Amino acid sequence: SVPGTHGSTTAYQISAPIHTVVVVSHVGDVTVTGGTGAATSVVQEADYSKTAPVTTRTVSGKTLTLTYSCATQLVCGVAYVVHVPRDVTVQATAGAGSVQLSGLAGKVTAQAKAGVITASGLTGSAISLTTDVGAINATFAGPPDTLRAIARVGAITLTMPGGISY
Repeated sequence: SVPGTHGSTTAYQISAPIHTVVVVSHVGDVTVTGGTGAATSVVQEADYSKTAPVTTRTVSGKTLTLTYSCATQLVCGVAYVVHVPRDVTVQATAGAGSVQLSGLAGKVTAQAKAGVITASGLTGSAISLTTDVGAINATFAGPPDTLRAIARVGAITLTMPGGISY
């Protein structure tokens, strides 16, 4: 925590059925967890030094998009914690922050420009994990049909279920 900064937390549910979730955090962590049921819930944690970020949540068709913008200031960012139905498609981006994924069975694309990507219990058919500076640590509950993992600066550790050839 930086002295002189402010914080706020907002939680809400999305009542419309969602098939794709797009989360973009310029500064802040992104956590997406898949679960049973059709509910989608979001907790957003904003930190700022002067003016609160302007957050947006848009539902277009069956796609939920979460992001924010900030006025120029020393500190401004939003961390997202999102709980989704297990089989949704997830696109998660953190500019400066980590991406944490768990229990997802849909297509997953995750990118961290400066941060670690951690994933567990993934069973989706197509997985793409990319970090410019940071590591990738992913554990799969089932082997994906296609897997792309790129760490331009950092280590990659991928763990498949026992007995699976890949």
